[in-house]
Amino acid sequence: MFSARALLTATLVVGALGVGACSSGNGGGGATQVAAASATGPVTLRIGDQNNAMKTLFDASGAATGASYKIEWDGFTDGPHMNAAFSANRIDAGYMGDTPAIFAAAAKAGVRVIATAKATQQTSGYYQFLTRPGSGINSLANLKGKRLAATRSTALEGYLLEVLHTVHLTAKDFTLVDVPLTTLTSTLVSGGADAAISYEPATTAYLAKTPGAKQLAVPEIPIFSVELASQKSLADRAKRVALIDFVGRLAKAESWRQANPDKWIDAYYVGLLHAPAAVGQKIFQTVGRYHYVAVTGSGLESHLEDQQKLFEAGGELPSGAYIATLFDEQDNRDFDAAIAGGKS
Repeated sequence: MFSARALLTATLVVGALGVGACSSGNGGGGATQVAAASATGPVTLRIGDQNNAMKTLFDASGAATGASYKIEWDGFTDGPHMNAAFSANRIDAGYMGDTPAIFAAAAKAGVRVIATAKATQQTSGYYQFLTRPGSGINSLANLKGKRLAATRSTALEGYLLEVLHTVHLTAKDFTLVDVPLTTLTSTLVSGGADAAISYEPATTAYLAKTPGAKQLAVPEIPIFSVELASQKSLADRAKRVALIDFVGRLAKAESWRQANPDKWIDAYYVGLLHAPAAVGQKIFQTVGRYHYVAVTGSGLESHLEDQQKLFEAGGELPSGAYIATLFDEQDNRDFDAAIAGGKS
């Protein structure tokens, strides 16, 4: 049966399999068995997944074929809860939006960035600012003093702060209404907020059913997703070799997805989420245009530092140079090479 709730949540985590930021989750997505052998014995990678998006991509593209290790998928629906799993040494790697990575660094979760993906069309269509009828909001500047619905510590909150910064507003200029992703537009309908960050297909449905509601014009803001790995796992030579291979396969799988959108839509939106093909097509056109890039030279580190300052201004994060702990030159060389090899 088609679950609109599951689809709304999953929409945020399939752009490059990692711009996600949703509500809590647990449990594994099952295991993908590939040949398991190495010089030091069998290797198992515990990979944090979101809404089975990465597992589905690996299965549909055949990306794991011939790998010399086993993949165990651990299912989440957001970056913040995946950060907790890193702190508990429950996973070796996992993907998330940019903002949760900042909180992981601040919490000293012991992780590093091993891969990043970036929107090829910036933010066009990915997130939307919606207003409640009668709110008197006609532009971003009108959001001062208003109640804005978003999900705290996720990529949505980071995006919200970045956009408002362009009109010289900070976290102190509005009241954040912290709600789960699946209730953003319903919070507007109930009058619990004056505006909200939204995404498709929730945006189209809300505007169609809510006369007087508006979608605000916003500037282009870069959006990244990241693949994080545990520093402990990176220090284990056998796991490090497996992680480098995994990232190369991830880049290859993403290239497959971009080249085979119909197959991806059929496997994920139709096959897994039981959504109509037309809905899957619309979502892919909205959020599907991402690609993996080398971490070196991507601008990710400076992007995270800029976002950290916005959270600092609102009192949500401490000051400090902890973003640098997410990056390592040797890691960048090894994993950037894997990404280049996977895309070739």
